[in-house]
Amino acid sequence: MTDYFYLDTNGTRRGPCDEDRLQELAANGTIRPDTLIGEMDAGLTLTGLKKATELIPDSTFNSDARRTPLGFFDFGFTRFFTASLIPFFWIVSVVVAFSIWGSFVLIGLFAIITGAVGDDTILGTFYILLSTVALLIHLLLIRIALEFLLIVFRIETHLRAIREKDENK
Repeated sequence: MTDYFYLDTNGTRRGPCDEDRLQELAANGTIRPDTLIGEMDAGLTLTGLKKATELIPDSTFNSDARRTPLGFFDFGFTRFFTASLIPFFWIVSVVVAFSIWGSFVLIGLFAIITGAVGDDTILGTFYILLSTVALLIHLLLIRIALEFLLIVFRIETHLRAIREKDENK
């Protein structure tokens, strides 16, 4: 009897499972037709990865599993779409932060240039320094918030793996 392992939608290795358990997982929609299944070698790496359809009869799959929902249109919430958007949110926040910072730097430079010497020069320098500090604090806080969200999603993924491992016993 061969023990199989499969890669879930997040790329995490699951198993071991025998052929009967693989068919149960296919029937309940956990394993989809495009799920990769393989065997574990002595070095604890998956070898001989094949699509699930090569090992499990097509009629076994849950009819809902045949359709792979894409991101926003996954109304069953089988995958975390938000986790895949975190890099996009980071890029947008960096662009917005640098745009706002650039406008404050321009205001500061304008104050320095038009003021020549005096209060406007000090105010312009203050604008530039304060906006730079605010930019760094903003980017730090956004990064912390996005990493916290990612940690929450990963905790759920690991808890699901533990739950599945307990079910396989």
